[in-house]
Amino acid sequence: MRRTKLSVMSGRFLLIALLAAMLLVLAGCGARLGPATTTEAPADALVVDIPTIYIDFDADGNATLGGIPVAQLGDALGQDLSSISLDADTIAKLQRLNIQHVQIATRPNGALIFINGKPAPALVWNDAALAALVSTLDAMGQDLGAAGGILPLLPQLGLNIGLRFPVADGKSAIPLTVPDAPFDAVAKADLDAIVAQQPTLPLEINYAPDGSFELAGIPPLMAGMIQGPLAAAKLTPDNLTSIQELGLESVGIRTAPGGLLVSINGQPLPFLQFTQLTELFSLIDLAGAFGSGDSGMLDSLKGPLEQALPLLQQFGIGMTVNFPGQ
Repeated sequence: MRRTKLSVMSGRFLLIALLAAMLLVLAGCGARLGPATTTEAPADALVVDIPTIYIDFDADGNATLGGIPVAQLGDALGQDLSSISLDADTIAKLQRLNIQHVQIATRPNGALIFINGKPAPALVWNDAALAALVSTLDAMGQDLGAAGGILPLLPQLGLNIGLRFPVADGKSAIPLTVPDAPFDAVAKADLDAIVAQQPTLPLEINYAPDGSFELAGIPPLMAGMIQGPLAAAKLTPDNLTSIQELGLESVGIRTAPGGLLVSINGQPLPFLQFTQLTELFSLIDLAGAFGSGDSGMLDSLKGPLEQALPLLQQFGIGMTVNFPGQ
């Protein structure tokens, strides 16, 4: 059910609000990103609009908030904040990509990401999508810790966070400014309407217990034409066992004007909203920098995406991959 107001402030929310207040006292803060959160929320909604909290990293990846090391800040708050710090290799990757800062802002119906002040894909959510995200991550064995309680409260928390990385030698500092247009786009987005849209061409890949699959939703002649290129999609029984252990029964991917919608076990997750492929590519670059392995695999996705995604969006293609039950 869609929640439009917060009638009862739970003890967990009070704890989060108190923690945010302590961070505001101890950390270096700046003006919020974009329009104020309260201007985008329903009139009867309770929203905590928090100024930007900046986290700075040195060349070794050590994080500070307002000049205070996160370890010291964690002791003051009674929280383990060591996972905020990065390693020197990640900082070096960010410098090679000239990524100087990442800014994140949550709003009542979404979250925006800016890399060097330019928009990356935004997330558009509602209560159902956030709940589906929490349950999906939990089913996959991801220990969310306190974040599991924070995620459902994001519509009421106007968080503004800036991550600032050391500028590489020979590079000029990029201003910490962001455009207002992406905030307007997220504020106007309606996830319920996006979910209600039906794909023009719904396709299904149905897996059998032995890892073979059948393609449904298109004429047999066309299915035969693309069966060869799809041969690599065959899975082994071990692959399917791993998928079952993750609790995956189906994965849906649907293109829509302005982004991509992913569903897990029939439950839509937050909508990935973007207007240009360069926004998606910037997020791929960022993921590659934060990843522990070689970023070449992620880079290799750019070419196929550049060719296929505009066509898929134009024709409104949706694909659902169904896995056999246990």
